[in-house]
Amino acid sequence: MKNIRNIKSNNMYKKIFIFSILACMMTQVSWAQTEMQLSLSQAQTFAIENNANVKNANLNLISSEKKIKETTAIGLPQFAIKLNYKHLFAVPEMSFPITNLESYNYDQATDAWTVMDKGDIPASYRDYIAPLKDAEAVGLSAKDNVIKLGTPNNTTIDFVVSQLIFSGEYIVGLQASRTYHQMSQRLSKKTEKEMKEQVTNAYYTALVVKDNANIIAKNFENLQKLHSEMKALLAQGLIEETDVDQMEYNLITLQIAKDQLERQSEIALNYLKFQIGMDLATKVTLTESLESIITQSDKNLLNNEFDVTQQSDYLLMETNVALQSLSLKREKSKYLPTIAAFYQHEEQTNAPAFNFMPKDVIGVQVDIPIFQSGMRNYKVSQARIELEKTVNSQKMMEEGLKLEFQQSYSTYIAANQKFNNEKKNMELAQKIFDKTVIKYKAGVSTSMDLTQAQNQFLTAQSNYFKAISELMIAKNKMDKLQNRY
Repeated sequence: MKNIRNIKSNNMYKKIFIFSILACMMTQVSWAQTEMQLSLSQAQTFAIENNANVKNANLNLISSEKKIKETTAIGLPQFAIKLNYKHLFAVPEMSFPITNLESYNYDQATDAWTVMDKGDIPASYRDYIAPLKDAEAVGLSAKDNVIKLGTPNNTTIDFVVSQLIFSGEYIVGLQASRTYHQMSQRLSKKTEKEMKEQVTNAYYTALVVKDNANIIAKNFENLQKLHSEMKALLAQGLIEETDVDQMEYNLITLQIAKDQLERQSEIALNYLKFQIGMDLATKVTLTESLESIITQSDKNLLNNEFDVTQQSDYLLMETNVALQSLSLKREKSKYLPTIAAFYQHEEQTNAPAFNFMPKDVIGVQVDIPIFQSGMRNYKVSQARIELEKTVNSQKMMEEGLKLEFQQSYSTYIAANQKFNNEKKNMELAQKIFDKTVIKYKAGVSTSMDLTQAQNQFLTAQSNYFKAISELMIAKNKMDKLQNRY
């Protein structure tokens, strides 16, 4: 019995331990799912830090910095070690005839060569062979007239140091790499600006749909109350059943619109999370309000100031013109000579007895282009034409950006006027609907009048939020063109 009790007790402790772990995990999950307060500026900052397109633009910027260093390194001293192994199946030899020779011996005391006695020449003196009158008399044979000019196996190690002294292409290439880095910087800023525009539009859309859904939900609650009151009146015999059915039909129609807007609100919020690179499971609460945004836009955007030279597209085209100009300079630089200096040291692991190759060599190499049948002239002409085309495109882009701003400004003014009119229409439609409800309760108005007033209000509400969307898009476009972010 005690064993059984111990087993039950142990099982109970295990259950308590597991439950404690699960409770901790649930606490961590609930903490992770805490709602995040998100303003528009926070959303833009989050996107710059987490969006894949912005990250890639920043990586391109880092890569362009490495490109500058790579190009610069071309003009710095270069050091290389070359290993070369060779196996000769047949070693080359050099032979000479041994006829009419005399043998001499070098006397270090007198610093002179003396005639040797007849006999075999010691092996240690074979390197000092001189002409002999009688080769056989001194013991020379036919093989003594052969000199090997190599070894069967040999490894050569070359140490080479080189330095570019002058190159027109190198100078232009260095300038081009820096200009390319400038283009990468401007591309990165353009990507950030476009990302902010996209995030802002997504943020505005989420706000518009959310506010629209909130108004529909509020009207739905009011209509539910009215429907309940009408059923009570029907039970007392004060209204007809057709009136209640008509109201139920209106309620179902509003329910469909309400559910649709709630789904659209969730989709709009998820799209915003996707744009800024946030996990879709994260709960987010938008802290901005449409009213404050619209009020602020009325203060800041009622001007038509525009500086085309500060536009991202114009700056990129300006950099492109600079690159085309450098391309022309590069083609012209090919007329200039290229000068380089080098130093080479060679070591052999198995050097032959007779090695005529010097170990240390220093030199200067000069490449002078002389004649290429006019090919360089044609390349220069093509580069000049490309530069002219790019300049023409820049001028056309400048005028196009000015036209775009004027159209955007006009669109914003029209959207603002439309918003104000639709706002008045919705307020009037709301007022008419509320009075129609009062009249209906008093028995002065019919259910058809109520339905007509409700449909008119829903249409006015739809047009109102459509006007808000158009106004927000126009405002965001103006913010971008006027470099407000």
